[in-house]
Amino acid sequence: MTQPERHHYVPAFYLAEFADPRDRYGRLRVFEVRSGRKYGGTPDSQAFERDLYRVDTEDPKDALVLETQFADLEGKCAPLIRAMNDRGTLANDDELSIILALVAFQAVRVPAVLDKIERFQSDLMMKILKTSAAADPENFRAQALKINPEWTAEDIAQIKEELDEFLGAKNPSIKFDQTSLLRVAIQGAGPIADELIKRGWSLGTAPQGCSLITSDNPIVFQYAGRGGPPLGWTPGFGRGDTIVVWPTGPRHALFGAHGAVPREHNLSAKSVAQINTIIALHADERVYFGEPGFRHLAPPDSEIIVDGPTDALRRK
Repeated sequence: MTQPERHHYVPAFYLAEFADPRDRYGRLRVFEVRSGRKYGGTPDSQAFERDLYRVDTEDPKDALVLETQFADLEGKCAPLIRAMNDRGTLANDDELSIILALVAFQAVRVPAVLDKIERFQSDLMMKILKTSAAADPENFRAQALKINPEWTAEDIAQIKEELDEFLGAKNPSIKFDQTSLLRVAIQGAGPIADELIKRGWSLGTAPQGCSLITSDNPIVFQYAGRGGPPLGWTPGFGRGDTIVVWPTGPRHALFGAHGAVPREHNLSAKSVAQINTIIALHADERVYFGEPGFRHLAPPDSEIIVDGPTDALRRK
């Protein structure tokens, strides 16, 4: 049996909610935030990497266990999200818990997050290595022997020489295998799911002619306080001043806030423009939408609503 090679980090069924017709081969519009290029695509042709979720296992048959688990969860969520969008009302509690499980995994499975995990781990290891290299010879020898008591003085001297050479290179960094990165990412999904389930959830509905967009990194945060966020604001799934936002289609989005909220609410044209701006600025590389264009704020920190996409959303 041929194993799937296209591993979608944003599910094709989800992107299909923004396409016309609403299937994985429907028309989907794409905006590249780095180049400003606009072009057409399909949900099936977007937001995937080959073998992204293939992991190293003792039995090669288990290499796609993660991709299979994602596919199973997506299969359960697809009809729930479509029905919620069609009704315009929030899913019931049992259905919502399944959808939130997908949201938690979506938050950690995208390449942008995997890259952040690798940079964090690399920075941490580099600090450890630099501390070790700066240690006096006896301390360095003691640290080395803790790793392998059988190393000789010559072995340790060679290790020290290679370490100094590595640290002396231009912009040294450490690369981690994909399996290790995925393991760290998936471990993070559990605590995120715990925080999501504690929140009050509401389904927002956009006005006619004012559609929502999504991106290749579609879980975004909105400031819950009055006015704009304070300087240095760092949103998070467990923070009370953070609203978790996930557009489920061009007309609807899930909003998760601390405390009680109405099960459904209407969005204004301004709030749609604000959300679209946040989504576009949070995108890693691409924004996805179904209509010929979408409204956003330009510049992003202004109150001016424009029809886009425009160069104001380009990553400088």
